[in-house]
Amino acid sequence: MPTQFNCHAIVKASSIAGLSLWMCFAVSAANPDNDATKRLQEVQQEIKKRQANLKERQAQQKRAQAELRSTELNLAKQAKELHTTRLSIEKNQQEQLGLKARRDDLESTRKAQQAVLAAQLESHFLAGSSDYLAMIFNQQDPASIERTLVYFQYLSEARIEALDVLKVTEAQLQQVEGELLAKHHQLEELLGQQSAERQMLKTEQMNHQQLISSINRHLKTEQESIGLLEDSENQLKSLLDKVAVVHSSVQLKGIKKGSLKWPTQGKLRHKYNSVRQGQIRWKGVLMAGSSGDDVRSIADGKVLFADWVKGMGLVMVLDHGKGYMSLYGHAQTLLRQPGDEVRRGDTIALVGQSGGQVRPGLYFEMRHEGVPVNPSHWCK
Repeated sequence: MPTQFNCHAIVKASSIAGLSLWMCFAVSAANPDNDATKRLQEVQQEIKKRQANLKERQAQQKRAQAELRSTELNLAKQAKELHTTRLSIEKNQQEQLGLKARRDDLESTRKAQQAVLAAQLESHFLAGSSDYLAMIFNQQDPASIERTLVYFQYLSEARIEALDVLKVTEAQLQQVEGELLAKHHQLEELLGQQSAERQMLKTEQMNHQQLISSINRHLKTEQESIGLLEDSENQLKSLLDKVAVVHSSVQLKGIKKGSLKWPTQGKLRHKYNSVRQGQIRWKGVLMAGSSGDDVRSIADGKVLFADWVKGMGLVMVLDHGKGYMSLYGHAQTLLRQPGDEVRRGDTIALVGQSGGQVRPGLYFEMRHEGVPVNPSHWCK
């Protein structure tokens, strides 16, 4: 009995559903414009929703890039201060070595002068300090007395001169000792300053790493990542086009294939013209390195650009004359300013991971007449 009831219910429900569906089709057929209008409105609402989402994500990326720039500039400031302190410590230590060598020389001189003075006193003692009075009372020969007086005068003058020289040496030695003590106190202060700066740099690096992780989480699709790379590449191209306009006409030597040294010691992580992502290829090379490693100029040149660039972080561009330029990106800090002249091998920056890199390294690019060239053909 229950089964029979259910069957009737299903038939009844089916009939009602069919009737409703027929009525819907009838209404749609009767009002096709209303249905199309409704679908159009739904599509338009979806488009607006997606545009709003896209706009918000673009705004988030813009805010993230601004925050990244601020964080990396602060990091660069801390790294530069630490680098300056390290150089001051090295200079202090070298100066202390020089002062210690000077002190050793003065001590040797003092000992020699003391020996001379001791010999003079001994001569005076052997000659006898009462000979002058004895000669007068004994009524010795006046010529003999005169010779003896001259001899005593010579001994006295030599002794006074030796004492004066010894006093000068003692004063110099005391001055060197004072300078050494001052350098020692200065070194202690520098070491304390270095420790504090290292801690501040470590804090900035942690903030930087967290920010990079946050930015990478917001890059949800490969297309967005490629878009960011293309944007970065366009900005870099625009930058190089601008600096090419003020490209100087200095004539420098030393740009020969296979004769240049790499700007840092790291291995090539990505080679020239290899696939970077999608259709994008590397215009230079990405070299491995540790944060704080020296970045050296490959040749004599002049700084054309030194600032932060989206996607590349802290960037320096050098003009080497005869149409040659070199670019150094992702630096931790920049140690030279536009207009500075540099020599081959000068430290111009420190290896870092600016520009949103997940690990430290150096982006290095060479161009001739504005066209990228393979750095591996030039650097050995």
